[in-house]
Amino acid sequence: MNKLLFFIVLVAVLIIGVVLGVLNPNVVLFDAFFAVYELPLSILLASFLTLGLLLGSGLAFSKMIPIKWKLKKQNKQIKLQSDQIVHLKKEMVSLKRNLKDLPRDLPRESLNSKQVSEVNVGRIVDKS
Repeated sequence: MNKLLFFIVLVAVLIIGVVLGVLNPNVVLFDAFFAVYELPLSILLASFLTLGLLLGSGLAFSKMIPIKWKLKKQNKQIKLQSDQIVHLKKEMVSLKRNLKDLPRDLPRESLNSKQVSEVNVGRIVDKS
C-alpha cells in the first residue's frame, strides 16, 4: 500500500513538473540573500513546490510519530488488561463451582481457613 501511494505521489509530482515546464519557459531572476540566480520559472516553481511538500510532510510526521507511540503503548496496556480480565473471570467461575460444592446447611464457623478464603473473594488491587 505504501509503495503504491509513493508511486502515485511521484507520478503526480512529475506530471506537475512537466506541466510547469511547458507553461512557464521564461527565465527569471531569483534574488537570494547571498547571490542572484537566473533560472527558468518552471524550475523555480517546481523546486519550491517540492520544498513545501517536504517541509509539510516532515511537520505532519513529526506530529504523528509520538501519537503512534502512545497508541502502541495503550494497545499493549489494553491487551494486558483484557488478559487479566479473562484470568479473573476464570478464577471467579472456579470459585463459584467451589461454592456450589459446599453444603448449604453447614455453619460458617465450621469451615476451615482454606474454605473461608475460597468463599471470600478479595478486592482487586490496581498495581500501577
